Amino acid sequence: GRPTRLSGNDLANLLQNMGSDNIEEIEIISNPSAKYEAEGDAGIININLKKNVATGFNGSAVASFTQGEYFRNNQSLNLNYGGEKLKASLILSRVDNELYDNFRETRTQNGFSLELASDELRNFDGYTITTGLEYTFNEKHSLSFSGNAILNSNDNDLGSTTAISLLETGGLEEILESQTLLDRESGNYNFNLNYRWKLSKSSKLSADLSFGDFNSVGSTFQPNTFFAADGTTVVDVSNNAFDSDTYIDLWSGKVDYEKEWDGWILSVGSKYASIVTDNRFDFFEVIDNEEVSDPTRSN
Repeated sequence: GRPTRLSGNDLANLLQNMGSDNIEEIEIISNPSAKYEAEGDAGIININLKKNVATGFNGSAVASFTQGEYFRNNQSLNLNYGGEKLKASLILSRVDNELYDNFRETRTQNGFSLELASDELRNFDGYTITTGLEYTFNEKHSLSFSGNAILNSNDNDLGSTTAISLLETGGLEEILESQTLLDRESGNYNFNLNYRWKLSKSSKLSADLSFGDFNSVGSTFQPNTFFAADGTTVVDVSNNAFDSDTYIDLWSGKVDYEKEWDGWILSVGSKYASIVTDNRFDFFEVIDNEEVSDPTRSN
């Protein structure tokens, strides 16, 4: 019942580190009601995790290793404490993947034939920390806190060679040697405080206060060198770099009331949310190993 706004590597990291033995059920909400955000109009996936019902301390550790073209591995540690009134959990997980990809393409464009050959090595290193704390005052009142932090690091190295030939004659004109070197780090933090009041057997009231912070900082370097048909004579050099950063702060508070009778459920609630987003894109031309800002291509 607590939305987590994730995409791309953050979402992949969370799902890869989520053990199937920790999942109680997966609910597909194809027609979300008004209690959900408008962004869920295409449907919502609700993953309900198991609650620790065992008393005392218990835990588990899992590790997996895969050797393909490159080495991949992930580890996780799950610790739980269950008491009469207090329950606590802590999950630590890590994933480290190296992925290789190659791409070959031939295309025609503006009277030229372009033959592209590229090889890319992507290194992904991610950490997930999930914690939960619940205190039951009595059978009617309970207070809980949950939080998770997802820390990702990406290091991509793409190198490509493009042979440029005239379609009319088939003769090789130029050879483009290019690279895309990406270094990106991101952090996603979500915290939630929840109070539940069981008014009766058929009605309940709950209040939530949530805070989230997302930041992504990345830099990309793209050197491009054009060679003559001999492959050694430099015709032109165009080296570019850019930084793309994103910072998102969000918090929300909501109160929900639910009443059930004769198979019907009535839900009424109120919510206030504040989201502040800051995106930055800085473009540079790299001349003699010095970055020169280009304000016309920056935002």
